[in-house]
Amino acid sequence: MRIFAKKNKYFITPVLFLVACFPETRGQENEYYLWTGVKLSKEIISDLKLVINPELRTMFNFEKKELLMETGLGFDPFKFLGLDLFYRLSREYSSDETITQHRFAFDIQPKAEIDRFSVGLRIRYANYSEGGLETGNSEKYFRYRLETGYDIKGSKLTPYCSLELFHNLPDKEIDKLRYLIGISYKFNKIHSIDNFFIFQDYPGKNKNCYIFGVSYKIRLQNQLWQKRV
Repeated sequence: MRIFAKKNKYFITPVLFLVACFPETRGQENEYYLWTGVKLSKEIISDLKLVINPELRTMFNFEKKELLMETGLGFDPFKFLGLDLFYRLSREYSSDETITQHRFAFDIQPKAEIDRFSVGLRIRYANYSEGGLETGNSEKYFRYRLETGYDIKGSKLTPYCSLELFHNLPDKEIDKLRYLIGISYKFNKIHSIDNFFIFQDYPGKNKNCYIFGVSYKIRLQNQLWQKRV
């Protein structure tokens, strides 16, 4: 309990500061969400991993909630480059309807380490299909995310932040911006937990979204492969 209290102190203080920096304006629609999930990654062979990520997303008043399951493959052909391919099935529940969505995503992730800093750029192509793979309404996006983190010497805590732009291809516009700050606590080589806060802005709309999230991560190595190497 002391570990979690100490870790959350470093996370909650900057989050409250950021929330205060985004005051509500007259006529502004604000939504508040909680995201909780588990991310399991298992190395299949060297530099290739299987990822499974179930997640629950709910509004603070439980008026709307979303349950999703994402699975995919991550490949790191070089130290400075990652490639990912994912499929996500999600169901969104509200008081009057249920929406099913299918999504395929492909990521290209250039990355680098500078001293104790890590810097990464993720370029993601994603399609969203509402109600079915063939008959539903679909949207196509390019998403550009710049992320940096800092490995604190002698600490299991790693703070990080990112900025992401959502480029709606059919409409040819940036229709969402996502600002994120977080902190990761690494128990050991296998288990870690992330706390994060997201502020989402929708350009041209009187709408903002505040998201508080927790993600538990499990990373399993391929022991047989390691022994052969």
